[in-house]
Amino acid sequence: MLTMAQIQYIKHLRDKKDKSIMEIAETVDLNWRTAKKYADREDWSRPLKQQRCKKRPVMDAFEEIVDTWLMEDSLSPKKQRHTAKRIYDRLVSEHQFSGGQRTVRQYVSRRKHELRIQEEEERYARLEHPGGEAHADFGTAKVVEQGKLKEIKCLVLSFPFSNAGFPYAVPAENAECFLEAMKRLFEHIGAVPQKIWLDNLPAAVAKVLQGSDRKLTEIFERFCLHYRFEPVFCNPGCANEKGHVENKVGFTRRNWFVPLPQFEDWEQLNSELLQKAEADMYRTHYEKGREIAALWAEERTKLLTLPGVPFEVVRLLTATVDKYSRVRFENHPYDVPRARPGEQVLLEVHWDQVEILNQGLQPIGMFGRPYSTKETAIDWVAHLDIYRRKPRALNYSSYLQHLPTALREFFLNREGAARRQRIELVSELLRSGYQIEEIATAVAAATREGIEHDAGGVRHLLYRQTHGYIPETIPDDYTPACILSYAPDMSIYDQLTRDGGGPGGV
Repeated sequence: MLTMAQIQYIKHLRDKKDKSIMEIAETVDLNWRTAKKYADREDWSRPLKQQRCKKRPVMDAFEEIVDTWLMEDSLSPKKQRHTAKRIYDRLVSEHQFSGGQRTVRQYVSRRKHELRIQEEEERYARLEHPGGEAHADFGTAKVVEQGKLKEIKCLVLSFPFSNAGFPYAVPAENAECFLEAMKRLFEHIGAVPQKIWLDNLPAAVAKVLQGSDRKLTEIFERFCLHYRFEPVFCNPGCANEKGHVENKVGFTRRNWFVPLPQFEDWEQLNSELLQKAEADMYRTHYEKGREIAALWAEERTKLLTLPGVPFEVVRLLTATVDKYSRVRFENHPYDVPRARPGEQVLLEVHWDQVEILNQGLQPIGMFGRPYSTKETAIDWVAHLDIYRRKPRALNYSSYLQHLPTALREFFLNREGAARRQRIELVSELLRSGYQIEEIATAVAAATREGIEHDAGGVRHLLYRQTHGYIPETIPDDYTPACILSYAPDMSIYDQLTRDGGGPGGV
């Protein structure tokens, strides 16, 4: 029950300050239903009704004890929680309770119901979002770049009201990648969320203080001021407070990173991801029964407008040139021959590059920013073993597009047993220590020379290109000319083989 002073303050915020229900609820720390009940009430001629409740003089002194046990039960396994009988027994034995068991049962039943409602209301207040608010979180995904499996990060910005979600892939979770991804997503949707719910990621939070207070990083604080959105940080370990984006990250990874995407640059990859996100909105919302695109169109009207000037995501650092005319950043050396040893220089750190300026702010070097991206080579031996056992499976393999072009054509130009022989040849060469790119180069050369069907010829070309071996021409002064000019009829040998490829053919 609220006091009259609290009720008057709620009416003051509603009538004089023109506050919304959600703003009032946040200001006075109440559930929005309670705030609405008093803020929009028109008939004040009668006093507020008070719920009549029976007095329980026997239970009054023990209510706090029972409430504590019931709240602690919520943290215990369901089969190890207090029953009303067990609570009564403990009250009698430990606290000399003199009341009856029925009194305890009635109180326990009522309090369990009240605590359950309270918990549901708190959960609703945390998770239910009006339109115009977003969740943001990183997910990890694997991609293929130049035949290598690489682990990258994907920032997902999701909108719980409409279920719209937008991904943006970056190489890492550092501050520059995080803010650049947020900026690109704002520009893609053409607006900015009013609030964004976030984890306490180091790119945004310098220190977690008491309660909901956070000390933000300087660049993130400026980013928030520039785009005018309010960051809301979840409690540590409470991922359910932004459960929508947790689910959207998993949806993105399952649907848009399977099969593993192959890309030439980040712009290409993100363009494809955003196209898939836009196409995904033409389906029905899982709960509201309306098309996501229609809900998103409604929600966009509640977003903030973009500022006239985009935020420049850059971190400024100073560094000293060493005696080798190099500058180190993130344990990576950058050569700056135009700078003197001992000179102080300025580093402009962007998400994808590092620009070095002298004391006159003149650029003296620009370098791509290297990332220690986790990468592992595709286990082609294991995959080829699958194709060897089922050669036709190669036609439907998700990894077919990641094979070098020469090898892909080398396999697909044959069927059945002939394809199996070629797969076995490449698998054997991989086991011998050759790289997939080296084998592809040798196969391409063999195809140009028309000897790709000859396993020995492919091996010979591979050996020549990896060892730099060029055989010398040996003059033949002994063989009679009539023998040198003799051209044997090879069709006789072809009849001895079933596939017409000659001995050892592939």
